[in-house]
Amino acid sequence: MAARGLGSRAPFSTSCPGRVARSCPGGVARRGRSCDGAAVASAALGVVEGPDLDPDGERVALGVGAFALLGLPVPADFGAPGSRRQILVDAGDGVVAYTVAAADSDSGEIIRMGRAAMDRLLLQAPPPSPVDVTTDVLGRCELLETTVLRSCATVAVIAPHGGSIEDETDEQADLVASDPVVRADSWICRAPAGGAFRRWHITSDDLSEASFPGLRALLGVRHEFAVSFHGFGAIGDLDVIVGGLVDDDVKCRVRDELQGRLTAVLQRPAKLPSSSST
Repeated sequence: MAARGLGSRAPFSTSCPGRVARSCPGGVARRGRSCDGAAVASAALGVVEGPDLDPDGERVALGVGAFALLGLPVPADFGAPGSRRQILVDAGDGVVAYTVAAADSDSGEIIRMGRAAMDRLLLQAPPPSPVDVTTDVLGRCELLETTVLRSCATVAVIAPHGGSIEDETDEQADLVASDPVVRADSWICRAPAGGAFRRWHITSDDLSEASFPGLRALLGVRHEFAVSFHGFGAIGDLDVIVGGLVDDDVKCRVRDELQGRLTAVLQRPAKLPSSSST
């Protein structure tokens, strides 16, 4: 958890211990409130096989009836920032987080997913019984979000895949966010071990502030700069990649600074790409 700084507001978590997952037999929705008071709903939906909406199986489509059961609006533009909401799906082997990325042509109370998406649920084919689906992505008390807002912060530090999703990214973000020189706000999500990447990884571009109240709080504050920490698999022998939409000359300066500092820490030449990444 990020340290409290001078003049900071206390970090708040929108995860709550002792929550009981709701199931909705018969396709009847159950509605309630999340820990922060946001309206959430659960429903039992039939799984229909279709094409994958992304290579990693993180995106699914809902029938129009399923949108209604879950109390979700059907976005006019699924490409608009924040429009793709997150849901949890439970087929019996642990909940898995997905992004709702399309409205299915089937108007029924169904969730349509491809083979890659079903693989994340450890399914080889659509199950004969409905699966439990909820909009309360923090209600199982496995995925935790922590937000720290400080007065006059100019930097937003984010780690959307902390804990065991992408190891140590939350710790790295904590170190930066708690540095009094930086004066940063932070939003960090963490998930425990046990198939964390398979179950909880959501591409950061898809994350919706409508599903994460702590992220919504962070986005409600204007920041001059933002830095997001991510992990990556083996790419040669690289230690760090500097990416993002900032100008290339800024990325190059950051890369050069990191290279010098990491070389001192690692006691060997730090390995970063010779040119900035995007």
